[in-house]
Amino acid sequence: MSRLFSTFLFCVLLVAFVPAKSFANAELFSKLAGNFRGTGMSIIKNNGKIQRVSCQLSNKYDKGSRKLKMKGKCASSQGSSSVSGAITHKNGEVSGSYFSLRAKVEMIRSSGKVGRKSVVIFSSFRDKRNSKVYKIKQVLQLIDRGFQADFFTFDKREKKYKSAGVMSFKRK
Repeated sequence: MSRLFSTFLFCVLLVAFVPAKSFANAELFSKLAGNFRGTGMSIIKNNGKIQRVSCQLSNKYDKGSRKLKMKGKCASSQGSSSVSGAITHKNGEVSGSYFSLRAKVEMIRSSGKVGRKSVVIFSSFRDKRNSKVYKIKQVLQLIDRGFQADFFTFDKREKKYKSAGVMSFKRK
């Protein structure tokens, strides 16, 4: 009887642990859903200089597919551009790209982790025009009434990620 009870207890603990992690991930992703307005600074590809950027985003989260989709528009003194992205989570792991400005690139790989109040994503993209590979790090952190997005590009010469921009988004 005690062996049966210990097997039962193990199964209950196993079932209780796995959904708890998934629930925490779903809760974080649910908080990132909605319409947001954001401002910040970003390196603009055309001239490589940091410039002020403003964006309007619409995030939709589907609990069934565990996917957060983003669509929006950003503007700087260089003009405006549509942005999009989608990230999926499973058991604390994440894949996809939340924020992508480049239209002529394909994702090679993507992986990351979901924390209690943040998501970190590492992605590699290949430029379809010249086959050049870019490594990007994106960090999304919950803040009061919204979230902050930090962007980093990998510097091959220095072999480290360097800041490429930071934006704060508030719920509309």
